[in-house]
Amino acid sequence: MDSIPAVVDFFFLMCYAFVNIICTLHSLLGAPNWRPRFKYYHWFLSLLGASLCFFIMFSTHWDYALVSIFLCLLIYKYVEWKGAKKEWGDGIRGLALTTAQYSLMKIEDKDPHPKNWRPQLLLLFSMPWTKELVDVRYLNLLNLASQLKAGKGLTVVTSFLRGSLNSPDDRKRAEQVKNRMDFDMNQVRLRGFAKTLVHEEDQIAGSLSTLIQSVGLGGLKPNTVLVSWPVHERGSSESSDSEYNTFAEKLHAACAMDMCLLVAKGIIDFPSSSFKLTGFIDVYWIVQDGGLCLLIAYLLKQHKVWRGCKLRIIAIAQENDNNLKMQTELQQYVYQLRIDAKILIVELADPEISKNAFERTLLMEERTMVLKQMQESRSGGNNSAGVREVSPLVTAERKVSATVRKSGESKGDTNMGPGNEGHG
Repeated sequence: MDSIPAVVDFFFLMCYAFVNIICTLHSLLGAPNWRPRFKYYHWFLSLLGASLCFFIMFSTHWDYALVSIFLCLLIYKYVEWKGAKKEWGDGIRGLALTTAQYSLMKIEDKDPHPKNWRPQLLLLFSMPWTKELVDVRYLNLLNLASQLKAGKGLTVVTSFLRGSLNSPDDRKRAEQVKNRMDFDMNQVRLRGFAKTLVHEEDQIAGSLSTLIQSVGLGGLKPNTVLVSWPVHERGSSESSDSEYNTFAEKLHAACAMDMCLLVAKGIIDFPSSSFKLTGFIDVYWIVQDGGLCLLIAYLLKQHKVWRGCKLRIIAIAQENDNNLKMQTELQQYVYQLRIDAKILIVELADPEISKNAFERTLLMEERTMVLKQMQESRSGGNNSAGVREVSPLVTAERKVSATVRKSGESKGDTNMGPGNEGHG
């Protein structure tokens, strides 16, 4: 029974100590709602009072002091978990805001050193939103972003809604979409920020450009755009396929701001975070990209879904290349990056290299051609009413498909057919 009064006294001392700590915290942070009436108040007096309370506790019964502090922490976490409404404000939130502001001011607003580079993701969605129907590509793109979070970078998820900002219904719908994105991000354990932008019928290009230029604060801003490959609806005209046109605008705006591009094709089959896979993660070394593909594969491998997979780098070589030298140089390059990967050299003829490159990624020449066509289509927007403009991405994709089909027809039975396609 003699120990009970000591514990009760310790609780009173802790109450006084935390009151003094809160007074010190508000004074140092300069909170606008902190206006003490005491004429001779100074934050050092509050700090001294808190120190005396803890000194008395630990100098008398240090074991009771630890138990009291532990019980107070349990009570605090319970109240925080229950979400009790705070009418008096939150000192911890003020501390977090001040710390965030100080950290942002310390980050230099310039390109980081390549050793410190990490993907800061900007996800762009421009699909129709309904309560009954959810695009699988949207959910799987969130899964992909969540599985890339080993880089500990910033993530901003943005959705574009067609409407008017002056309409209360459109603003309400935008808030509902933002809440839905917050919920889906919590479901896939993706920590980041969700935004919803309302644009007029013909303002998607300007909205994309404004967003990419203004998103972020100081040195904390996205450097990588993550989008899904568009789907061309059967029976729809090329000029009216707004998904391709919007996709082209996204690529153009990201390239104009020198951002990295991650385009996920076949995202419908991407595994969710509940799976655990085994096998290989194949990185096709076709075009030198500065190691971005290797970094993405490495970050994926840090996630529990891909942790059981091994990393393979498949380099495409021509017939006259020195395969042994190429493998040695790639092995040395991967070793310097401190990435555990197996190097495979695949020797193909020029037509096969071109075909393989088209299947895996666009060649550098094709990228240049697509960007040039996109710029020409934007600058030549004042066409006559009778001329129907075709999206350059649709044209480029059809050229790729035609080239692959022509190569397959010339190869005969030696080419990979629909029944024996290769898997990357």
